[in-house]
Amino acid sequence: MNEFTLSKALNIIYRHFLVTIAIFVVTYWSLPNLNLIQDKFKVQKTVHLGQYPKGHRIELLDYNKIYEIVQSPSMYLYLQKNSESVSKYYVDKSEFGNIFLTLEGQEADIINTGNLIMLKLQEFDERVIEVEKSELKRRLELDRKALETLSKSENSYAITNNDIEDFAELQESFDKLYKPKNILQSSSNIAAVVNLKREDVNRQVNLTLGIQNKKLDIQNLEVMLDEGFKSVSYLFPLSIDEVKKFYPSPILFFGISLFVAFLYNLVLLNYKFREILK
Repeated sequence: MNEFTLSKALNIIYRHFLVTIAIFVVTYWSLPNLNLIQDKFKVQKTVHLGQYPKGHRIELLDYNKIYEIVQSPSMYLYLQKNSESVSKYYVDKSEFGNIFLTLEGQEADIINTGNLIMLKLQEFDERVIEVEKSELKRRLELDRKALETLSKSENSYAITNNDIEDFAELQESFDKLYKPKNILQSSSNIAAVVNLKREDVNRQVNLTLGIQNKKLDIQNLEVMLDEGFKSVSYLFPLSIDEVKKFYPSPILFFGISLFVAFLYNLVLLNYKFREILK
């Protein structure tokens, strides 16, 4: 009577080793194209916190607030309302302080969910920013009016020939009525002219500096309003090119192929064992 020993089993496996390898290779290369397992995709986006100009600190979103908003039931309801399908999402923070939003699911769902989440976060920042901008716009309007007033008054300080003629006529009338005893007592002495010139120069310098400073203030406010405030955003825009497949992984296909090859050998040994029993 023939016996089915370990050496016979190993000999059978050895004689069919090439077939086993072929089954493994064919299974491994065929599985990804059979679509037996639904593909799942993943993307991790760096979240860039909002910014404000120096000296205008406002309460923009930080990690704790972002986490509370994203993980809240209200966010999920908002996503369900505005999307046919919602991908899996969660917020995390690295040891270096970087904030990440991770999304998993189908490609279209990831893009839609990621954009909707960021739009909702930006709404919180933009409400705070708009309040501060309204105050700055009010200041800008006041500065523009002040500049207009200063610019209009610039020519008023300049002494024209007509001003000199009017002054001379008044001085002559005053001197006739006053009748000074000598020329040194005349009010039209050189010292008065010198002082008048100095005052005129000082007024012109102060006015010019005032106009320049006001223009600089207006320019700074305009730049601040246009570029100084930024709401939360992704470090780089969310793109379909960033979305990568993470499931099923090659390791899973390798394991399945290995199992199929093992199953083939198991069936083969069972068949040979039954042949011996006959």
